[in-house]
Amino acid sequence: MRTYFHSYHRPDLGLDYYGITLIPNESLSMFYDIVTQSRVFHRSEELSDLASLIIQAEREGKDLVHFGI
Repeated sequence: MRTYFHSYHRPDLGLDYYGITLIPNESLSMFYDIVTQSRVFHRSEELSDLASLIIQAEREGKDLVHFGI
């Protein structure tokens, strides 16, 4: 999944464990697939909320910001 670490000047892949990851709109469908295919997705309210947020951002043409794991 194409992302950016800390700023749009640092392209990378995946999520940064200890810093900010910018997830561009064009990567959101892949991020959604990763989240919803998790083994614990159906038991996790947090993952369900995240999936809803991804859908909303995708519809609105926005990027998501991830603040580390």
